[in-house]
Amino acid sequence: MSRIDALLREVGADWAAFSGPDAVTWATGHPIPVDGGPSPFTGGPALALAGRGGALGIVLSNVEAGGLPEGLEAEVYAGFAGTVTDQVAAYRAAVAELARRLGVGGRIAVQAARHPASLDDLLPGPHPSLEPALDRLRAVKTAPEVAALRRVGAVAADAQRAALRLTREGASEVELLGEIRAVIEQAAGERCPLVGEYVASVERTAALGSPVGGRRLRRGDPVVCDLAPRVGGWWGDSCSAFTLGEPSEPWLRLWTRARDTLALAEATLRPGLRVGDFDASLRAHMAGGGYA
Repeated sequence: MSRIDALLREVGADWAAFSGPDAVTWATGHPIPVDGGPSPFTGGPALALAGRGGALGIVLSNVEAGGLPEGLEAEVYAGFAGTVTDQVAAYRAAVAELARRLGVGGRIAVQAARHPASLDDLLPGPHPSLEPALDRLRAVKTAPEVAALRRVGAVAADAQRAALRLTREGASEVELLGEIRAVIEQAAGERCPLVGEYVASVERTAALGSPVGGRRLRRGDPVVCDLAPRVGGWWGDSCSAFTLGEPSEPWLRLWTRARDTLALAEATLRPGLRVGDFDASLRAHMAGGGYA
């Protein structure tokens, strides 16, 4: 809450309305589900209202409210019910009630790209933007945030080890990614959204962003396994490259240069280093091997 106070002072606001799922999770400690996309059982995005001096509350539907942190002020409305429900009206009523209970007023800063227009009359403007100050603030991690990232990093590492173990000739990309995803969720002990890819062959690994499909792996295939799981509301990221069977000499040279460049990054990264200089040194090292 002290960091939110500093954020509000920087943007010149009395209150913040967080509406992006990652920002709501950051502010409240409650992971907002994202794996199904925008839910038909909500009347608007989960909303966290935070004011100077420690006032904090959240509005969310009953399908998002499982496991709310103890003591968090919350207004939960019926998004899914056994009767026909006007979710938008219920959402607006919940926001109005929470704003009343918290005493929201004055200048309310919002996430400009995510703030719902349906609340404009309930949370009147003008609305200063929380970004880019919020992005800078979230880039610096507290000790509990580092612990959360270490947890999701460990899950991603388990999944990458499983990818090496599970990769086999004749299996399809989508089949293997499903098996890897099962390892992620078993390691995390919860359902986990996942972005990334598992692609094989020279052509598909050279065109990153290809959708995972039914191509079956063959001996000698290069593989790119890019896994970014979300555990407890925090995203991890990982990527590995390997081959099914013995690698070709050109592939091995490229892989070795990339590995050595990552080692250089670990050896040189330190507080106070200019980002542009750091980036240039790594690009120069790759270029020294003949690679862009």
